[in-house]
Amino acid sequence: MPQIDYFFCRFCDAIQTLKTAAQGIIGSVRYHNLRDELQTALGTLSTTINKANQVKDKFNKQRAIAELHITSCHDEVREAADSWKSSVLTDLTEKHTQLIEKSNSRQTMLTSQMTEVDEIFTRIRDFNGENECELFYLVTMSQQLLNDLKTVVQDTKVDHKNVKVKMIPNVEDIVGKVKHMGYIVENKDTGSHIITFSTRKDCHVSDICQLWDGTLMLTDYKNKVIKRIGKNIQDLRLNGHPKGVCEIEPGQIAVTMQTQSSKKVMIASLGDDSICIQTQFSVIDEVFGLTCCEGLLYICQCSFGLLSTRSYIKVYNTMGNQVRKIELGPNKEPLFSSAFNVIHDVHGKLLYVTDSSRGLVILDIYGTPKSTIHSAEGFRKATGLCKTQNGDILVAGSDSNTIGRLTATGVKPVLSEKDGILKPKAVCYDVIKGKLLVANSGSNFINVYEI
Repeated sequence: MPQIDYFFCRFCDAIQTLKTAAQGIIGSVRYHNLRDELQTALGTLSTTINKANQVKDKFNKQRAIAELHITSCHDEVREAADSWKSSVLTDLTEKHTQLIEKSNSRQTMLTSQMTEVDEIFTRIRDFNGENECELFYLVTMSQQLLNDLKTVVQDTKVDHKNVKVKMIPNVEDIVGKVKHMGYIVENKDTGSHIITFSTRKDCHVSDICQLWDGTLMLTDYKNKVIKRIGKNIQDLRLNGHPKGVCEIEPGQIAVTMQTQSSKKVMIASLGDDSICIQTQFSVIDEVFGLTCCEGLLYICQCSFGLLSTRSYIKVYNTMGNQVRKIELGPNKEPLFSSAFNVIHDVHGKLLYVTDSSRGLVILDIYGTPKSTIHSAEGFRKATGLCKTQNGDILVAGSDSNTIGRLTATGVKPVLSEKDGILKPKAVCYDVIKGKLLVANSGSNFINVYEI
């Protein structure tokens, strides 16, 4: 092998001896930057592989959701479900297999290259200055490895972006036609329960009430729909946004509703497979939650003025005639700041009113105040409320992400954010099954708890 005394160094663009070049390379900023770049690339590749594993977990969750929807479909879609079930799960399985194969391939390559990198760094670190050709070779190999690692990182990023699971086109159309959904299903992974009441659009459930036969009435504010959930789903599309709902008597409900130009109270009858509007009447001020006690409707209302806001409960009969107004205490002080929802106790003697500013206001059905449970750290911005079969009062705190039970000393949280409570809007106690139903803001599910 001929001896090489001089060569052209592409690090400094000059003719150098091997010894001078090697010493220059070891001490150069570019050489150290190269090492740092190599270490950064290795870290990036490791992070990308972790992200790829996260994508794999996401696929598994999507697969579980697909299976959940399949098991939730009723008889009228079973034939259609069988036709797309295998296609969806096969697609998910293929994508999952592809991800595993690519992840394993990348990891094998990473392990091999990291072994080479460790060996090169060891040899560079132990260089004693005797064989400049070896050092030049090691530096050249380091740069080549760096380029290879960059290519691996770039390819992995592209794979991560491109690997997506897409349902077959007609799945949403099929599921969107399902009417017999809404029963409770169990999520075996978490042990929690949910009621699925919509698969087509994002919902905003503002109120829930249980009817005499155990079925549930929901108000979907966002989609202008009221829904009845039992063995099947009945819904009625409205010309305004529904807010509160309550049962007047078996087979009859009342709903507060808001349009761009008016505020209304709607009375509807419930048939075996239909919801029909019987009558409705207009009111002047904003409407919120309501309850029916001894044939009278107690409705939370607010009047928004330029300089002040007034909040009160107005009492109507079912024909729309105002019976009385509950607004001021014995010393003419306002009882409410922003009344949101109202229920009465099991004896029909007391009213419990959630006030998003004050907390929980308790008074008799004629408006005589009894007490006020003010907002506290574990109970902020009261929204929905309900009573259990034992007469306990449960209250949702939207800002505190809690569900609390009224006690002699205040509202004590029984459920919190770690239980899946996030901006709770509506609550209802299922007296037949002994479970609490909670609708979080902007969710298509109703969480079901045992408390």
